[in-house]
Amino acid sequence: MIAILAVDAREFWRQGQERKKQDFINKYFELLKIHHDNVAEIELKEEHGRKVFVTLLRELRCIVAIVRTTAAAHGQHLTNSEVMHVSYYCLFFGVGPNSSRMLKMSLPEFPKGFVDALEETLNSDATKEEARKSRNFRHTPFEGHQSRLGHYYRHLYQMVDYVHQQEINIKKYQYIKTIRAQLSTHEQALLLVNSLTPIGNKWWTNSLITDYRIVQNIPREFFDSATELECEKLFKAGYFEWEEVGKETRWATQSPFRN
Repeated sequence: MIAILAVDAREFWRQGQERKKQDFINKYFELLKIHHDNVAEIELKEEHGRKVFVTLLRELRCIVAIVRTTAAAHGQHLTNSEVMHVSYYCLFFGVGPNSSRMLKMSLPEFPKGFVDALEETLNSDATKEEARKSRNFRHTPFEGHQSRLGHYYRHLYQMVDYVHQQEINIKKYQYIKTIRAQLSTHEQALLLVNSLTPIGNKWWTNSLITDYRIVQNIPREFFDSATELECEKLFKAGYFEWEEVGKETRWATQSPFRN
């Protein structure tokens, strides 16, 4: 009788685990579908979906140049990390009646005179028009993308963290690898910049961006190491996909079996 009860208990536990795993899978694919829908719904003038992220990176780089020029004019010495931090917040919040207030409040660690001058420059019609023409923007730049990026990143984080927090026996890396596969190069690049600012630092504090190699597909020299980000210094050796390809290439070149 005791043996039968023990077998029944094990079977009951096994069935419970299977139910939990199926519930996880159902929700996982539901979250994945929502992510696809979120991406499809992102639009910027005539651009839709993942193409928007290409334009957002171009706008970010335009802002980086303005941040550097404004900082130099005000004797403000910024590290590359600080430049990207300020530039991303300008991209995210933008400038305008309400946006400027949020932007200034989000940068309390930087001198007020510098932030005010930066906001004034970005809010200038002349600056916007010059950027629009020189970068071939179809939209008016520097007016912020909080409504687009805020929801997108909150859901992406929720989806990855949902897998990360699971206590059932699943291959978490494989499930998150599938999520990573949905992200374009420009999505990963902008996610990296987002993660290096206070509003996105949970990706690092919870080790999600490192343990699951969320941005491993960013190509080598995608970011200018002199003026933007030194990606190789942010992660341990072997993190990026291009490092693996490099190893294979070196091996093929040096192999004694090579013709």
